[in-house]
Amino acid sequence: MASEQPGNFELNSVNRRVDISSVGSIASSFNAEIGEKQAEYSDLYSALKSVMKDNESVIVPDDIQQKAIIAMKSADKTEKAEGENALLFSQMKTILKVVDENFDKKRDIKEDREEMLSYAIEYAVDNEGYFIKNDEISKQVNHLAQLGVLSYFCEKYDMPFYLSDKPVEGIALVKKIVDFGNRKNFTKKEMSDFAQELSEKTGISALDIIKEIQQTEFLGGNVDTSEDSRIENAELKIDMEKALSTVDSRTKTVIKKNYGLRGRKQSREYTAEELGVSRETVRKIEKKGIRQFQHSSRRKLFEGYH
Repeated sequence: MASEQPGNFELNSVNRRVDISSVGSIASSFNAEIGEKQAEYSDLYSALKSVMKDNESVIVPDDIQQKAIIAMKSADKTEKAEGENALLFSQMKTILKVVDENFDKKRDIKEDREEMLSYAIEYAVDNEGYFIKNDEISKQVNHLAQLGVLSYFCEKYDMPFYLSDKPVEGIALVKKIVDFGNRKNFTKKEMSDFAQELSEKTGISALDIIKEIQQTEFLGGNVDTSEDSRIENAELKIDMEKALSTVDSRTKTVIKKNYGLRGRKQSREYTAEELGVSRETVRKIEKKGIRQFQHSSRRKLFEGYH
């Protein structure tokens, strides 16, 4: 990142009022601008985009960024927060770029973008120990932001943290698995061939990939469950109903719909639409509900079924 300050920087300009002389001054200005933008925009992503656009000609010198990283490691909470905010301002364009690159308008919704941003920011500020070469700050922030987005996708789709040493490849892998699982029709051979191909490229067990495909199947639409995925054992269904008696009514509704306990397995998107909440909220309700089951034996009833 260039270390020289822009020659036409005007401290008194409304859109160029960030004082880049110290970590504290950057943090203070950044907080003030975010506060103003949040009153104008309903989401953090749009607010940050606007702040960065207003300050597109501001370049924070390398030495200030290095001081910000040092401050992030401070035991003093105020100094630590100032360091985090100063680094975020200097590297926010990089973080937003990572989010934009991974946000898919066809696949994702507004809430997904907010979550990606939240995870990317969290990784950037919570891993200050990662910064080992001060002259590669932007490159390191980019890597941390990618790790954050990968973590979000793995959490969203309940997948292991695949290829954490290569987050870009990991994100692509998760998307491929989900996309295949979202297909309404595919044979066991097609699934096996797909898993084997990914296994050869990544070194991940084909059986593990198949397991993830089976877990993501039917997320893309409201379709009839296949014969081999129906609840065939009446006793099993009774046990599941007993397990559901231990959770609240909304959780019970979500799990019944998502697990096909009414004869059809329904996607989270459809359930979210019926309940008037986001898909991510439905996912969290389902996950929390299963954790609430009082006995581990009950919880196991649902493992591998969805």
